[in-house]
Formats: sequence, structure tokens, C-alpha cells
Amino acid sequence: MNEWVDAHTLARIYEDSAVVVCASEFEGGPRFVFEAMACGVPFVSFRVGLLSEVCEDGREGFFITHSNEEEFASRIVELLENPQLRNEMGLRGRKLVEQQFEWDKAIKRYAYAYLQIIKNRQ
Repeated sequence: MNEWVDAHTLARIYEDSAVVVCASEFEGGPRFVFEAMACGVPFVSFRVGLLSEVCEDGREGFFITHSNEEEFASRIVELLENPQLRNEMGLRGRKLVEQQFEWDKAIKRYAYAYLQIIKNRQ
């Protein structure tokens, strides 16, 4: 089955989730983790992409050492068994996404980054 999921359905899927897991060792975003965070879902992930630059271990979710499956599993279980921790991390993640990726702020950061690139090339 190869069906398109619209944004509202995807948001409901995230909202029904207890935790989002990023098991990729190389990612740019990872965008799906930020989408889940916007819906109040904490993460368990390797330190990849922008996520490792924006989030703090133990605050919005947990970062895992590469190739440590036991740590990965234990952090997932910790979040599943601790609704209060899951809720606190979810709320912090939602707030972080709202602050970091609000449209006007994001555009200003992109513009500033491009100006810095241009300035450094001259």
C-alpha cells in the first residue's frame, strides 16, 4: 500500500505516539523528529543533523551513543514507562520547535546564514 498521508493525519499519528525514534546514523534534519516534537512527542535518537545542534540530551528527548542498542532500548522503555517525563520532554520539545522554527525567525536565520556565506567568500 502506497498512500499519501496528509498533514492532519500525520499530526494525529504523532500525537498518538509516545516516543519517536530516529535510528539513522546520518540525517540532515531529521525533519520527522521535529514534526513529532511539534506535536509534543519526545525523541530517542543518535546525535544527527540539526537535531544535535538544536536539542539537549535529556531535555526534549534522549541522544544515544552510536552502536549502543542497549542504551537505545533502555531510553525508549524509560519514556514508555514514565508518562510524566514523556509529557515534560514533549512540552519542552513543542516549545523549542515553536521558538526555533517559527516562520519569521527561520527566514531571518536563513537570510543571515546566506549573508555570512557571501561575506566569507569575498
